[in-house]
Amino acid sequence: MKTRNYQGNSLPNSSQKLLLTAALSRDPKQVGSAWTTWRQYESIDNLDAGSLKLIPLLSYNLESCSIRDDLTQKLRGIRRKASFSNQLLFYFAQQVIDVMEHQGIPILFLKGFSLVADGFYSSPCFRPMQDIDILIPSNSITLAINILLNAGWHIKYPEIMNRINETPKDMIQYRFGSIAFHNQYGYEIDLHWFLFPGYDPWQRAKTAYFQGREIQTLNKIDLLLHVISHGLAWNDVPPLRWIADACMIFAHSESINWHELIQIATCSHTLLSLQVGLKFLHNLLPEYLAQQPEYDLVVHSISKIKISWQQTALLWGMMHPSKPIRVLSLNIKNYQVAYHYYCANYPCQADFAKPDWIEFLRVIWNLPYRSQVIAYLFSSAWRQFSIK
Repeated sequence: MKTRNYQGNSLPNSSQKLLLTAALSRDPKQVGSAWTTWRQYESIDNLDAGSLKLIPLLSYNLESCSIRDDLTQKLRGIRRKASFSNQLLFYFAQQVIDVMEHQGIPILFLKGFSLVADGFYSSPCFRPMQDIDILIPSNSITLAINILLNAGWHIKYPEIMNRINETPKDMIQYRFGSIAFHNQYGYEIDLHWFLFPGYDPWQRAKTAYFQGREIQTLNKIDLLLHVISHGLAWNDVPPLRWIADACMIFAHSESINWHELIQIATCSHTLLSLQVGLKFLHNLLPEYLAQQPEYDLVVHSISKIKISWQQTALLWGMMHPSKPIRVLSLNIKNYQVAYHYYCANYPCQADFAKPDWIEFLRVIWNLPYRSQVIAYLFSSAWRQFSIK
């Protein structure tokens, strides 16, 4: 099967909305109508990468609605392939858990792996994955990097090592929010050490059991917020999985603690992302939100909360079709998050407890003068634009 090149987007186009409806709707009539319409304009042999990852879920939903046609067997084959690929990824995940545990580094699983381990998907094959996102304590960054390198993983963008080496050791955790690794088989690990400012996900983590072993995952509220806020950013791979992920969380939750969700989103400066994401889900697949108690009241209360122009500008930038604007906006957002973490972690130092943001950037970039910060921010964004 050939994967179609796709220019990327921040939200699904009309064709992808049809596929999402066919894969996720619980109404057999809607499923059948969306699937029939989609087939009139699209081919299963020429899918974009995001749509391809929906096929296992689509296959299951069509059969659950007793919809079978000439593509049924082919869809089943894609589902079996996704299952095999995930099993390989789970094997590598077990290896990562082993080496990290051996060195005493705790792991908190994020996104797809967390969704599967917590049972939000009834079968792991319904959530195809090519990477594992893990969160580690910020004081274990250097050790974790060396562990993965010694275990045969490679940093996806090697030039990042040069920037790590030029950064003061006690500031590495604030300059980089994550580092991507890959192995010889094409699977990836995204190593994170913070998510959102304002709260500690470790204190709120939950225990899950995956293939017979105990692991730590995000709790339901944090997972939902992370899925939505991360999914809204423009991506070269069409942003479809976050919609399925959010729907699965709602489908397996009798009730959402909306007050807690809004509180965390407000503290972590992701309230606007939550607003946009929930509105999109409500318009496309209202059945998932309609089952949640007090949802209408929540939508009304969220709309009354004042959003800062900075949040609006950053989300606009991250959803923008221009890649330089997206990279610059994402950099600013990540460094703002890092700044919040720095201030929270060092509240008692006399001289450099809470520097202004410019001084903070000067220190983590190891620059001699404040006047160099803005130019360095743009040049850093340009380097990332050039390599991604």
